[in-house]
Amino acid sequence: MHKFRLLFLLCFVVLSAPLVHAQSGDTVVIRNNEEDTYVDSSSGTDATTVDVSTSDESYGSDSDTVYTIAEPGANDLTPVAARPLSKEELREARNDDDFWYWDYKEQKKKPRQERRSQSYEKQQWSIPSWLFWLLVIAGFLVLLHFVLLSMNINVFARSGVSVEVPADSEPVEDIFNRDYDKEVARALAAQDYRLAIRLRYLQLLRELSDRNIIQYRAGATNGVYVSQLWGSAYYTDFFRATRTFEYAWYGMLPVTEPAYLRMQEDIAHLKTRFA
Repeated sequence: MHKFRLLFLLCFVVLSAPLVHAQSGDTVVIRNNEEDTYVDSSSGTDATTVDVSTSDESYGSDSDTVYTIAEPGANDLTPVAARPLSKEELREARNDDDFWYWDYKEQKKKPRQERRSQSYEKQQWSIPSWLFWLLVIAGFLVLLHFVLLSMNINVFARSGVSVEVPADSEPVEDIFNRDYDKEVARALAAQDYRLAIRLRYLQLLRELSDRNIIQYRAGATNGVYVSQLWGSAYYTDFFRATRTFEYAWYGMLPVTEPAYLRMQEDIAHLKTRFA
């Protein structure tokens, strides 16, 4: 008797297995206006189908409405067709808060563009700034040069070259007690135009000092006297005479008679400005 019960229980379990397996499938619900029918999808299909047929009197519709929902299965390889969006729909979607990542991407691009514009502005400003500081430095050097000239310091003056002076000539350091016409005539007779130009220049310094046009100081450079005449009516002619004298006396090139005559013309033109 006990063995018979065990055999009966085993047969019951074996026969009830298909029924348990059938409950794992989806259920198709069909609703009509009179009754609900539940159909068990024991066919093994994974899709879920809901067919609802209703007749709602509140809407005044005589026709039944059927809704069908079908979910694709795991093995469904049907391609999905993308629905294109119009420009207005795309703009509305971008302005929607749900699509915040689009605005974040645009905001991330802006700093890079701003950095480029700032670097371009700095590059444009660097050229005027560089030119400005160059002009400031140049102006400072020019001002320093004139200050040094006023202190009897000429950094651009050439060092004097020792030249043999004839024994019968008087010391060249004394410019006030000399007969320049006699010494110039002697130098021209010897065709020593270099010495003749120097004597004429010393004679010019004496005349300018006697007229209180310059302040002569023994040992002062020629640049000191040029700076003293800066801005006056004598500056241009005296500058030319000084340049001719320095080229002739300190230069190593031979001095000819035309150079002496040019020196004479500059001095004569300067003397026409004496009151």
